[in-house]
This record gives sequence, C-alpha cells and structure tokens, in this order.
Amino acid sequence: MPQIIPSIFVPDEQMFFNQVRMIDGVVDMFQLDIADGNFVSATTWASPEKVAQINPNLKIELHLMTEHPIAEMKRWKDVRQVSRVLFHYESLDDVELCIDACMDYGWQPSMVLNPATDVSVIEPYTDHLFGVMLMGVHPGAQGQSYIYETTERLQYIHTHYPQLFLEVDGGVTMETIEDILTSKLDAVCPGSAIFASGTVRDNIATMRKVIHTWQEQQDDVL
Repeated sequence: MPQIIPSIFVPDEQMFFNQVRMIDGVVDMFQLDIADGNFVSATTWASPEKVAQINPNLKIELHLMTEHPIAEMKRWKDVRQVSRVLFHYESLDDVELCIDACMDYGWQPSMVLNPATDVSVIEPYTDHLFGVMLMGVHPGAQGQSYIYETTERLQYIHTHYPQLFLEVDGGVTMETIEDILTSKLDAVCPGSAIFASGTVRDNIATMRKVIHTWQEQQDDVL
C-alpha cells in the first residue's frame, strides 16, 4: 500500500514547526520542499540547523527545487533526519554528480521530472537511482490542479522500471488519489490537501482509508 509522505512547503520557521508538530507521530517521513527563487519563482524557508532540532526519528526526504542541488546538499550533510534527496533532472548540475553526492552523504538518490520532461530521460541512470518522483503540477506552488496525464507517466515508469521507488508530488487530493493509485506507485506526497483545512491527523487518516479501500477493491477483482 502506498506511503503518504506529507509535503512541507513553507515561507517561514514558525509554519515549518507548526506543520511538523501536526505530522509527528502520524507519519514516519515527510518531504521538505526547498525552492531557491531561481529554479522556480517561489522561495521557501529551510534552515538545516533548525530542522536538525526536530524528532530524530522523523525522517526527511529533501525535494530540491534549486538550480544547483549539489551546493544545497552540502548544507544538509549533517542533518541526520535526512535519508533521501530528490533532485530535478532539469536543474543545472550534472545528473551523475548529483547521484554521487547523494551516495557520498549516505542518502537515497531520487530524480524528479517536471510535467513536460519525457520520462525516457531516466534510462541512463536507473541502475544508480533509488527512485523517481513525477510532478503532478508545475513545481513552485501548492494547491494547483493535478495534471491527469501524470498518471500515465507513472504507469509507464512502474511497468518499465519496477525496481524504482515511485512517487508523485503535486495535485494529490481526496479527489485525485484513486486515479493516481492505478499507477501502482509507492508513495504520494500531498500538501494542501492535508494542511489547508481541517485536522491534519484526520485528513491523513481519511486519505489512508481511501487508499486502503481502493486496494481492497483491487484485491477482490484479482
């Protein structure tokens, strides 16, 4: 059954700690979005020294929406909560060097593809990647509508590269989750769907229930 990895995309320290408190004890991992204002127009708050103060058992995957992910990785090398790093194929740094940097720091390397990037670009790197994440929206802002063609792209990767840990970020809501699940991916990364309104714990529980119900229905068909 796919994991729910909440996506934290915040402008300041207070919002970061508020959202972390909401998910601590509810999930084992969250995704921290880091935007530099160049690769995408938005900028986010992310202080390695401050982030290192959270529960050490709460794991982090860093989503680097930055032009130079390797430089950003260096800032996080001593944050023990980080276990996975997701860098964009479209960034300016060499892909192989990004993978090497992740492995040097003991992190699982994952590549992110924007909606317009052909999924075939991952082919030369699949033997060295832990996973791939597809953007279900154009990166840089939460609350966008899901691009439904993303599901077909996810299905392609699952079929051709089943060894890769497959995630989707952007547009993951209670309304889109069932369509997304048809791709048989490994994790979904909701943001505004769980943080924007209501109780985060309840929203995650509801999404888990939807996933579990959908999975049971598929098992019954088989």
